[in-house]
This record gives sequence, C-alpha cells and structure tokens, in this order.
Amino acid sequence: MAEKFDPLVTEWMLFVKTLNYNLLEKCLKLAQLLEYPDLDVNQYIEKIEKIGKSIKLDLTESKNPTYLISMLNEHLFTHYGFKGDEEDYYNPKNNFLNDVIDKKSGIPITLSILYTQIAKFIGLDLKVVGFPSHVLVTYHQEMILDPF
Repeated sequence: MAEKFDPLVTEWMLFVKTLNYNLLEKCLKLAQLLEYPDLDVNQYIEKIEKIGKSIKLDLTESKNPTYLISMLNEHLFTHYGFKGDEEDYYNPKNNFLNDVIDKKSGIPITLSILYTQIAKFIGLDLKVVGFPSHVLVTYHQEMILDPF
C-alpha cells in the first residue's frame, strides 16, 4: 500500500518507524515532506555540525555545564545571531527548521530543537520540555533554559 504514496511520503513512513533516529534529521525530513520537496537535508545537517564543531573548538573547559551553556549561548545567539522571531512569530515558516537555520530566527519549539541538537556536539544532554504556551530546554533537573 505504501507504494501508492508519493516517494517522500513512503520514505517518511519508514523513517518515523525507526527507533534510533536523529531529531535534527527528522525535523528536516518533515520540512522536506510538507513544504520543500527539493530540500537537501544533508546540507542543513552539515550547517549544524559546523556550528557545533566551531563551539567545541573554542572550549577551554569541558566538564562544567554552566560554562558549556554559556559558550553555547555566546556562539548561537551572539556569534551566529540566532534569535526569537518576535516580529513575525506566527509565520508558518518558523515551524520549519531549514527556514529557522536560514533566517536565524524562529519560535520556541524550533529554537529549542536547534539548541539541543547543537548542544550534543559539546557533550550536553539537553531535553526539550513543553510548558503551558511555551517550550523550554532543561539540563537534567538543575537548569531551565529559554532559547527564545
């Protein structure tokens, strides 16, 4: 029955059944399926890897989570210029990770996903957590962060 669908839909159906998946890749594939059929998913993964690796190169300490989060914030928000999209918050493009990467602004959910995925490069295991009318990021149960 899956062969009756568009090839992207078939690929998505197989992909979502995968137990071990990359959240970044899954978000980009969803954008590819819903809005950007010609999206080069690997190109965007490489952009994120480049950001993560550049942060890792600048680290002088590697164990202190407060320091790592500070460096992540400095790079992502100051050096790369990512920010919350307050002017056009409800623009549907804010839901697509590729658009957020391109325009360097987004809504809480997409910025939180981006933030947690880049954090992996510097050894931080952050989680996206839903709050009433907002999405935040946690580091264990010690810190709550707002990438927006």
